[in-house]
Amino acid sequence: MSYESLKDALLTEAATQADEVAARFNDQLKSEKERIAQRAKGAEEEIIAQAESLGEVEASRLHQEHQLAAKANVLVAKQEELDETQTKVVDEILAWDGAATGDLLTHLLKLAPADAELTAGAKHADALKKAGAKNVASETISGDGGFIARAANEEVNLTIRHLVAQLFIRHRAAIAAQLF
Repeated sequence: MSYESLKDALLTEAATQADEVAARFNDQLKSEKERIAQRAKGAEEEIIAQAESLGEVEASRLHQEHQLAAKANVLVAKQEELDETQTKVVDEILAWDGAATGDLLTHLLKLAPADAELTAGAKHADALKKAGAKNVASETISGDGGFIARAANEEVNLTIRHLVAQLFIRHRAAIAAQLF
């Protein structure tokens, strides 16, 4: 074989081998691209699933937070209504006529220690004396009715605001049931 034919044969064989190597490389490259694309798609799906899960958790948390805020607002409104009702009850009692006020104070005087000094609520100071109270202090409790009885080791708060507050505490469930 001549040098030219050998050269051509070697070049042809080298070109064939290069084509085979290039084809194998292209096949491997295509396979690797497909594998990478599948991994990327799997990672993307996993990220989307995690984001959806986190989104659902956050949406649930926000919904619960909103529900709790709404319940808190309802409770605040109910408490304001209870406070307003309590104030109205006090105001109504303080506005009773002389006979009803006298009956109330006579009953309250029976609850006070006999030797107690009485500090009257300003609204009932005169009515307390008319009801037969003795030892009434000259100072009064501004904006209230009833009285506070102070004896040696005892103090009894029989002011209207205190008594109504105690009634509301004792009977809060029944009062709330009537209001709401």
